[in-house]
Amino acid sequence: MVKPDPSGLWVFIDENRYNINDGAFALSMTLPTEMIDWPGTYHNSSCGLAFADGHSEIHRWLDGCTRVTARVASGPHLQTPNNPDILWLQARTSALAQ
Repeated sequence: MVKPDPSGLWVFIDENRYNINDGAFALSMTLPTEMIDWPGTYHNSSCGLAFADGHSEIHRWLDGCTRVTARVASGPHLQTPNNPDILWLQARTSALAQ
């Protein structure tokens, strides 16, 4: 784990209960931003994440599109251009191999 380093790479995330469909959390790494699976909002519109270095944190979602409070229909991904929450997750999810 080099980029992001272990302190900036999440391993576990609260997935939204209305979107649990398998054993994984999928996130599109493309732009414009789009959501595949939805993060949880159990903690006052926030989500718990555990990172590779062992620390955990609660992150509050800023964009109303991220705060899903009802069942999201399955099907095409929902594009939410410039969603700051997706950009935040992307920066802590992965990096291109070099």
